[in-house]
Amino acid sequence: NKNLLKITVDKSNNINPKLRDKFSSKVTANYKFGRCTFNARVRISGDWKDHIEFHNQQFKASLDVKLKEGNILNSVRFKLLIPKTRNGVNEILGSLLFSELGFISPETFFTKVNVNSSGETVYLFQENAAKEMLERNLRREGPIFEGNEELLWSFRNYETMQLESVALSRLVNHAWARKGITSSLISLDAYGLIQKAYLEFARHDIKQPNSYLPNTFSNYAILLLAMNGVHALYPHNMKFYFNSLSNNFEPIYYDGDLRLDLDISTGSLLRDADITSFFKNADIEIASKFIKKISLLKNSDEFLANFMGRASKYEDQSKINYFYRSLDIISKNLKSLIELNNSLSANESNTEYSLDQNFSIYKRNIFENNLNDFKVFTYIKNEESNFLLKLDEFNSEKYLLINQNELADIISSNKLKDNRVELIPFRVNYLKEEYKTIKFEGGEILYSAKTNININNSNKIILIDQYDPSNWVLFKEMKLKNWIVNFRGKVPNKDIKSSQRFNVFGITGCLNFYDVNFQGVTLNVADGQCEDSLNIINSSGRVKSIEIVDGYSDSVDIDFSSILIDYLDINNAGNDCFDVSGGAYEIKKAYLKNCGDKGLSVGEGSTLYLNEGFVSNANIGLSSKDLSFSKVNKFSILDVSTCLEAFQKKQEFGGGSILIDQLNGCSGGFLNDKKSIIEVKKGYEL
Repeated sequence: NKNLLKITVDKSNNINPKLRDKFSSKVTANYKFGRCTFNARVRISGDWKDHIEFHNQQFKASLDVKLKEGNILNSVRFKLLIPKTRNGVNEILGSLLFSELGFISPETFFTKVNVNSSGETVYLFQENAAKEMLERNLRREGPIFEGNEELLWSFRNYETMQLESVALSRLVNHAWARKGITSSLISLDAYGLIQKAYLEFARHDIKQPNSYLPNTFSNYAILLLAMNGVHALYPHNMKFYFNSLSNNFEPIYYDGDLRLDLDISTGSLLRDADITSFFKNADIEIASKFIKKISLLKNSDEFLANFMGRASKYEDQSKINYFYRSLDIISKNLKSLIELNNSLSANESNTEYSLDQNFSIYKRNIFENNLNDFKVFTYIKNEESNFLLKLDEFNSEKYLLINQNELADIISSNKLKDNRVELIPFRVNYLKEEYKTIKFEGGEILYSAKTNININNSNKIILIDQYDPSNWVLFKEMKLKNWIVNFRGKVPNKDIKSSQRFNVFGITGCLNFYDVNFQGVTLNVADGQCEDSLNIINSSGRVKSIEIVDGYSDSVDIDFSSILIDYLDINNAGNDCFDVSGGAYEIKKAYLKNCGDKGLSVGEGSTLYLNEGFVSNANIGLSSKDLSFSKVNKFSILDVSTCLEAFQKKQEFGGGSILIDQLNGCSGGFLNDKKSIIEVKKGYEL
């Protein structure tokens, strides 16, 4: 209360960042089955003082919450917002709609909250842009960036937004960049791209930094415009996820100040916004697809139920009327934007500047704002785990060698020891090895330059030979029907050493598939020397057969996918024979032999249905953890230390479950924590 009072009486119009004190807290979540209490840290949330209310001698404030233990609906970091700060129910439907249309969007809903026994009131729960949100949106953990607001609110004696022309971007999840040299390199590479975009905005003759960003951003912008969400398009409000597998930025929906039930043709949006820059790289066909998808969602009982379950503050009929009216208006607004795009002059565009010109303008802005203590560095090269920077000053040739932790400090908080530092990496994609690309089956195959690939189109057989144990192949964004893919690895002369399990492309496997639809495909890998011999991500369909022999670590790793496997045969894995997470998987027959750790590992909210399985010579037969459910019809186990285990491993999840109809040969017993369940119907005897 003292902290909130200081913020209220402070002369600044916004919430002074220096007054965002953090406090220890107890957070109790009430469920139908009982209650859970966790230790946490809380602080005030938001930029402006509308996030604080005072009435009936009680403070009410929007809060940022970080749980030290446990989770609420898989969220560890989340906000409890005063609903009017996000236009209440508009934020709920908008967040849900962005998710349905394929964008990264936070879980958002109304919930009743009682802060410090001040009485129960309705707050808006919204998860933060963090690892848990990425995984819920079926993305691997990677760098998250946002506009850097440090200079915009109450910075020294400058007016609010006075330093907008020198405010660039920052890395949000700096802890990820500190995990190892590979994540540092990926973060630096992506940071170079996003800084170029924000340098362009700093010129102040355009509204949005889209020249260095992909078409995905413009498609996202069209949808935001249709929802009256220009607020989320101001650069300092933007958030981005860098997907190293697709080598692309993806926008993260956040803080649109949405009004879904307003017709843009009758409002001021088209007059006030720089619409031409929004449409600069837009795929107008996408807007038409959005309209068709919204029409389907309007008639979807499931989508309506998802919305109503999150917007429980209002009476049902009021919610239903708002739901249908808003979807109709969004579709109408999209049609208006399509018509506007068709009427725009083809010659209407912003003045183009080179990167050097943008950089010169940025330095001039620093000088004109008397920020003489700001140190601006450019990136030169990396030397093992260190990074060489050059100080950009007149008549100066000063160089600085920093480590990966110092790099994370610079790109996340602009701090190096006691100095304020801005890093402008002039080059991009300088961190990645040479690779080749083949257009194939509507997508492409990317592979290490020295890897040999032979494609036999008549017999539908692909033969891949490694030149070096670190070589990799990635099948990306395609349909594969009735192909046989054979991968032959290169056994090294000495032990493999790697600082992290993925390379600078975000790839963990020797043979990799990303966003692939399988139809009767056969996959064979021998002597895979990568972290995963076979890695499948964000894919679907039916695989006829998988056979893996002599894998260095995990033989098969599948993430965020829905896959049916007819036949699985694995022999000799350095770690797990079969590891899945974040998806739905079915195996008809599985034979897993000589697994260094687990025969089958099921994690992170996955379901596994196994009709018939055999595991021999492993540490653990079947492990089901972190809200995963494993259902097995017939399971035979031989020479295994622990037959079955179920437990919670990660904070953002809960326990695991295993249900087996018939278990044969088990002599190693079961292990499960109090949050997990193991049930065997028959056949098990100690």
